[in-house]
Amino acid sequence: MKKSNITLGIILIFVGIISILHKLNYWGIFSFRITLGLVLLFIGFIFELSYFTGRSGSGNLVPGGICLTLGLFYSIKPYINFYHFDFSWQIFALAVAVGLYQLYYFGNKDKGTLISAVVITVLSIGSTVLRIFNAAMPVWLNSGLMLSIFLVVIGIYIIYRSFK
Repeated sequence: MKKSNITLGIILIFVGIISILHKLNYWGIFSFRITLGLVLLFIGFIFELSYFTGRSGSGNLVPGGICLTLGLFYSIKPYINFYHFDFSWQIFALAVAVGLYQLYYFGNKDKGTLISAVVITVLSIGSTVLRIFNAAMPVWLNSGLMLSIFLVVIGIYIIYRSFK
């Protein structure tokens, strides 16, 4: 028997039992949202443990980082009010960046991996900041209007500099 098949079987049995108990409303404390986070944390720890114990290569760091980040997010999400924000895609992108950072730091030290992680992180955090900025500003003053005003100001500045 392959060890990976046994691990996959145990994970599926665990998820199935938790799902059955949730459907039967046996445990009031377990909801699918919390259970999903715990399962992802468990899978992430398995990936990370397999690398740090020397049983596998650094390729397990990326899925481990992704699962740990998403597991942490889904474990915390039911307890935090996001005020009607949907941060899902930014968290998914940030999870990939965390996995790439781990691969760079513990793995091959490839510059391409670091650049990819930085670009994904900047896009994810930048989009989140813009989304929060849009929600905090009045309806007529949003990032689209701010970008348009910024372009006009830059254009005026370039024309002014060309006449000097």
